[in-house]
Amino acid sequence: MYKDFYIDETVFYKIKIKQLLYSGYSQYQKIEVFETDSALGRVLALDDVIQVCTGDYYNYHQGFVEPALKANPDISNTLIVGGGDGVMAKFLIDNGIQDITQVEIDQKVINVCNQYFTNINDCALDKINLFVTDGIKFVKRSKDKYDLILCDLTDSYDENNSSFKIFTDDFFKDVKKIMNGKSIIIFQTDLPFWWDEQRVNTLEKVGSHFNNCGSYVTPVHSYGGMSSFVWASDESIITDKIFNGVTNGA
Repeated sequence: MYKDFYIDETVFYKIKIKQLLYSGYSQYQKIEVFETDSALGRVLALDDVIQVCTGDYYNYHQGFVEPALKANPDISNTLIVGGGDGVMAKFLIDNGIQDITQVEIDQKVINVCNQYFTNINDCALDKINLFVTDGIKFVKRSKDKYDLILCDLTDSYDENNSSFKIFTDDFFKDVKKIMNGKSIIIFQTDLPFWWDEQRVNTLEKVGSHFNNCGSYVTPVHSYGGMSSFVWASDESIITDKIFNGVTNGA
């Protein structure tokens, strides 16, 4: 059996499915888990968009967060918005980050991933401060300050998607209130080769709220070749370190 995964309305690729392990719906989205005969391994798809694969998960998560960890080795208090598969939390734990808070809107995604992806998430969400609620509301109400904020969200090109409202001026204003002077925030901004509008728009918006911002990409085969990220910080030294780390292959 083959399954089509669309990058946009006209571009898609086929993956041979060895076994469908789970298929169901939460109140937010369609959730599927399947095994493949390819190097992708086991795959999580939400609304028919691939989110994580056991075969190339490390590329995405390392590319996402490692520049920030190298730019500021003193990062402690970290917030993850999204990331219900639990892999980002595990990556942070493995890198010595102990004070981790995560907010994920979909409990069913958490449950499914804790059943089918323990080999790459090690049930990390059971080891951190996890809140199952709307990330926008959580940020607006939070009184804590964070050294690092990671917005590990589903693709946001559709205004009906729950991630869409994250990429707004209101959210950027609220999130800045829970950042300290050296904080870094990073957004996953979709596929740069096929749909670069999200990266460009996010850069423009964060640029009006933060002193410094930029973007970078990392190779992720299951995402059509590359995934892009936008980062922002008010600390110029952090900015220089992120730029140098990315350009030197951090």
